[in-house]
Amino acid sequence: MITSHLELTHGCARGFTWLHLSDLHVGQTSQDRLLPRFQANLASDLEALVGRVGKPFDLVIFSGDLVQQGAAEEFAQFDETIERILDQIGRFQSRPKVLTVPGNHDLVRPRSLDPSAIAIKQYWRDEALQEAFWAVDGEPYRDFIATSFANYTEWRKSAIKRGVHLEPYREGILPGDASYQLCTKDGQLGVAALNSA
Repeated sequence: MITSHLELTHGCARGFTWLHLSDLHVGQTSQDRLLPRFQANLASDLEALVGRVGKPFDLVIFSGDLVQQGAAEEFAQFDETIERILDQIGRFQSRPKVLTVPGNHDLVRPRSLDPSAIAIKQYWRDEALQEAFWAVDGEPYRDFIATSFANYTEWRKSAIKRGVHLEPYREGILPGDASYQLCTKDGQLGVAALNSA
């Protein structure tokens, strides 16, 4: 929901400044009609926000639902959109890096009768599955999750390689789980990203 659900917030921590965005849902129906208006509104909002904060953004955090259905084509469109957002920010300062965490729309939904999908739906009701998921026996389920988020993972790898996305300091078990370190002239900032989708 481009116009009503995109959050535009900022924060500071000991000299660090970040811009928080979420829920762009690239690929959602009727987005082609709404996107030009959104981009115009975002441009003026960014200009006002940069002026109000009075300090360059060190990082853009995008916390979930980058796309609508996890399709590779949607991530290609998201890539174009995030580049435009960074270009807008780049009018007022140097372009910051992006840090993303996938949301529940950033995966390809499995078939409803896929055995792994049925098992994962029982996760919160089945203590044995909860324990096994993180152990050796849970590898098939973790592989299933990784496959569902494969398009997000590929997009993020590409964005890291191109210098758009901040490179993880350490990777976690699930796609998108990572810790990051951002070093600036003001010091170091650590960010932990957890995939709760």
